[in-house]
Amino acid sequence: MHAAMKLGRLRSTSKQLALAPRLKDFLKAPLPAPPAEYHGAAGATIGMFGNDQFGDCTIAGLANYRAIRAKLNGCPPPASTTDAVVAQYMRLTGGQDTGLNEIDVLVQAQKNGMELGGPKWMDAVWASVRYDRSTCKSLIAIFGALYLGVELPLAAQDQAVWTPTKGRNGAPGGWGGHCLLWSGWNDPDKEGNDNDELVTWGMVKEASPLWLPRYGDEFHVIVDADSAAVAGVDFEALVDYANEVNDG
Repeated sequence: MHAAMKLGRLRSTSKQLALAPRLKDFLKAPLPAPPAEYHGAAGATIGMFGNDQFGDCTIAGLANYRAIRAKLNGCPPPASTTDAVVAQYMRLTGGQDTGLNEIDVLVQAQKNGMELGGPKWMDAVWASVRYDRSTCKSLIAIFGALYLGVELPLAAQDQAVWTPTKGRNGAPGGWGGHCLLWSGWNDPDKEGNDNDELVTWGMVKEASPLWLPRYGDEFHVIVDADSAAVAGVDFEALVDYANEVNDG
């Protein structure tokens, strides 16, 4: 089912993770409760962006995040293209298909923007989030998605719905590291389940609510000024801290 797809997410270093801005440090008020269901990728122009041929998932993830954010804000679909996404990936890797770590990508995006097709992106800042299901859902409903690093098990190659399994095939990282987006979830009262919706390889992939706690390795949110006001984030303080870390 997915075995032929490429991965390409490298783990951020312990130093990067320690210095990363933590969203909770910049929240001025409790987050609003999440809705019973949310489908951030519905109607967004998500795409593969070369991740079936190259390990450019970290850059493809940003292109899909941009599409979800545009839909959320009622803007025209962005002009992202596969050629532009792959070219941006190759610029950051020095022309080799080696993969990238997410914090390196987010720092470069904030400092220099990303050439994904059309205007450079992103005009925003990023922060890391500790996994807590309610908190993550609240953030997704405000910002459209979370940018995740996951350690895929071998079982993920063949499952229609990603579900934790035991044994060798269920071991985190057995297949490798991957970047994707968490963009929504089902209402269990309506659907009979509360599966999460993950954007990867140009599609929305369902995962059991038990899957991310086991295989999720990094959780990041991309914060723009308007949505920061809705979330109660001290945007200026977050930008100042991120710039300090980026320049360090």
